[in-house]
Amino acid sequence: MKNISICIIISILSLVCVQAQTPAFPGAEGHGRYTTGGRGGTVYHVTTLEDTGLKGSLRYAVVQKGARTIVFDVAGTIFLRSTLKIANDDITIAGQTAPGQGICIAGWPVSVSANNVIIRYVRFRMGNESGTEEDALGGWGKKNIIVDHCSISWSVDECCSLYGSDNLTLQWCIISESLRTAGHEKGTHGYGGNWGGAKASYHHNLLAHHDSRAPRLGPKAGTQTREYMDLRNNVIYNWSGNGCYGGEGMKINIVNNYYKPGPATKSAATSAKVRYRIAGIGIRTESYVSKYPDFAPMKHVWGKYYVDGNVVEGYSDVTKDNWTKGIYEQIDNNSCDGLYTQVTKDTIKLDTPLETDVVTTHTATQALGRVLLYAGCSLARDEVDARIVRETEYGITTYTGSVSADAKSKPGLIDLPDDVKPEGATSAWPELSDGGVTEAELIDTDGDGIPDVWEEAHGLNKNNAADGKIVNSEGYTNLEVYMNSLVAEITENQNKVVDYTPIVTTSLETLLKNASAGDVLEVTSEVIGKELTVDKNITIKAKSGLIEPPVLEKVTFKIKNGASIALDGLILFYDRPDEEPTDSKYLISVTGEAQTIPEISFRNCEIYGYGRGAVRADDKTNIAVIGKLEVDNSVFHDMCKASPNYSVLGFAKAELSEAELTNSSFFNCSGGVFVNGGAVPLNFKMSNVTVLDCGTDADETQTGNAARASNEIIATGACTGSVYRLENCIISGFETKKVVLNDEAYIQNCLIENEVTGDLKINTRINASVISKDYDSYILTTDYFVGDEVGDSRWTLKSSETGGLISDLEQNSDMRVCVSGNRIHFAGISGNVTVDVFAINGSAVLKKTGDGESVSFELPSGFYVLRVVSGKQVNVFRVSVR
Repeated sequence: MKNISICIIISILSLVCVQAQTPAFPGAEGHGRYTTGGRGGTVYHVTTLEDTGLKGSLRYAVVQKGARTIVFDVAGTIFLRSTLKIANDDITIAGQTAPGQGICIAGWPVSVSANNVIIRYVRFRMGNESGTEEDALGGWGKKNIIVDHCSISWSVDECCSLYGSDNLTLQWCIISESLRTAGHEKGTHGYGGNWGGAKASYHHNLLAHHDSRAPRLGPKAGTQTREYMDLRNNVIYNWSGNGCYGGEGMKINIVNNYYKPGPATKSAATSAKVRYRIAGIGIRTESYVSKYPDFAPMKHVWGKYYVDGNVVEGYSDVTKDNWTKGIYEQIDNNSCDGLYTQVTKDTIKLDTPLETDVVTTHTATQALGRVLLYAGCSLARDEVDARIVRETEYGITTYTGSVSADAKSKPGLIDLPDDVKPEGATSAWPELSDGGVTEAELIDTDGDGIPDVWEEAHGLNKNNAADGKIVNSEGYTNLEVYMNSLVAEITENQNKVVDYTPIVTTSLETLLKNASAGDVLEVTSEVIGKELTVDKNITIKAKSGLIEPPVLEKVTFKIKNGASIALDGLILFYDRPDEEPTDSKYLISVTGEAQTIPEISFRNCEIYGYGRGAVRADDKTNIAVIGKLEVDNSVFHDMCKASPNYSVLGFAKAELSEAELTNSSFFNCSGGVFVNGGAVPLNFKMSNVTVLDCGTDADETQTGNAARASNEIIATGACTGSVYRLENCIISGFETKKVVLNDEAYIQNCLIENEVTGDLKINTRINASVISKDYDSYILTTDYFVGDEVGDSRWTLKSSETGGLISDLEQNSDMRVCVSGNRIHFAGISGNVTVDVFAINGSAVLKKTGDGESVSFELPSGFYVLRVVSGKQVNVFRVSVR
């Protein structure tokens, strides 16, 4: 008996020794890496998304005592009814065990008020509906905490303030979109987080879209004399306010972080020096200590900082020398009781880094690439994280606040969750699917946290809960081995050393200023409110690889003598369709001096909301000589609303030699589509073009400039030698408006409802009509005919199976389409169905086939035309996906 007791004691001591040296999980690094959490304890299954506090709910599991691991049998969002306080020690919350797209916790804050805590792969998206002013995820004054691969956003105070604790790690998380004006008693807030502690590590995190505290290096009173922090390989994007600052009396490594200024950072609302700030260092001042006496022990005590290898995008001097402008220049002596001196510079700078626990260290640019790929709940990113990562990568923003008075000057910084709610969605919180995981795959007969199918595949007993606690040679229980296996691929790949080339964004204004003739200027981010001059041959193009086209809002171009302009792959607008039109606004103006312009081109663009049109070339004093107009694969809509006597493409007083319009659409344009004064012979070709609802009944009695304009659908001047060709087009404009083709004209295989005039050499028009063009409900169909294909393939009834036309079709009145987030749902389908999806610019996106009564699939944000053929029934829908 004594020998057996000795053996048991030795085994227990061995296990304790192994666990003491076992990381929380493979990939756990930094000062919190040896946290044990709920290892070897009780397992609790979350089986409901309701916050009832009853067994099966997350709250029930959290409030239990003793070592415990929480696993999830459900996917989706848990809307809390009150603050969720993690108050009892020794807990692991394993979000990666949830099926499908995982778990989100919303509505109220989550606070870490316990020791020995592991949290992995959980979203914390709080919102402001509770009325509380706390952090989405926060906590201080504890020890042994590690938070890994979590996504934290939409806080009223800070998104994530885990600080003032011992042995803490926050790693591979996305901390984004704190709310600026959402009910905080201090007014505008919107802060990233307070970070620090006695041996605290923050690495490979992404902080994006915060008004300040990105992060705030903030000691708590309880740890102020022992603050020892490591900040490395983080990515900080689109900050404003004070950016990263603080560090009073702290010892900190600031190593190999990537600072990427965004639109809010670059705006006039952000101080110039904050735009290239690495950290604004300070001290506890006399006034601060008087107000907060608990901080008296560190009054006037400077910290010690090792700063090296940080990149500030766009500021090569700061990247080369982190200290001079990134640190020293950021210190405000007026805020330091006048104690910042040359001696201070020498004493605060460390020449060697502070010792830290194991952290895989990349260069700053390598870290950017790794973080973009793997940070946050990257096992199955939701659309919020996917958007944040995309915006960071390309230096763009999608949304702006709806409440703050200065919201427009701080793009990307939101006020409310509803600011980012997709059009047509009922909630800003994405719907998280279970990924089709079946109940059978989730069955855990013995309740040890490991599904039966996994136990059977790995030689465990699904009827014996005890085997879940068996420890392997590395110190992990079988339950931990299972949980770690779910994210093994991410763990293996995230720390690989892979070079990455950042996508560096430069303002379009700067690109134009520095361009040479023939340059292609690649645009990645939105441009707002610029009047730009083009004085050389330039192409302005969307950078390849973008998921969404760059948006140029209220941008206009003036073309100088000898210059050409090509716009490619862009969305350009001045007024939104539901806004009052702004008068006298053209996208491109060719006026003011005698000019020769080789070419004006629009390719793969969507253009709308310019009150007078896309091109103005009507200066009768200084007539422009223009070689060619090219329009290809583009869409123009809601144009000329302020001046319906004008045309989208206006060359009323220009000498235009060639115009070619192909594969494009014009709709809801109050003016005409094209006007030319006819000063020189024009070679005009329009093929595969759709014109709908253009040329409204404008006042034709105006004088002056208006008299030189025309809102006929097409209006050409008489000039011997001109040739006009229209092929495979659909034209259905305002009923009194004409297609005026002076001189020699050829119309082949076109459906034209309006009167055509001219010397028609060939006139093969199709006897059919456009029977529905209701853009409010996004439905378009055409009459059915037998013959060659007509017009833009988006609008035709060409069979996607045979390549021929479908005859004797009828519209399916029961078929419906709805958009929820990025998912398209069709209902009312009978039998087999084929769905062809086209971008609004005409390019084919994808083809889907299915059967049964419903079909659904996902699309990136944008405008689409969907042609649905089921048997002998067809519908064509135009949808907007946000």
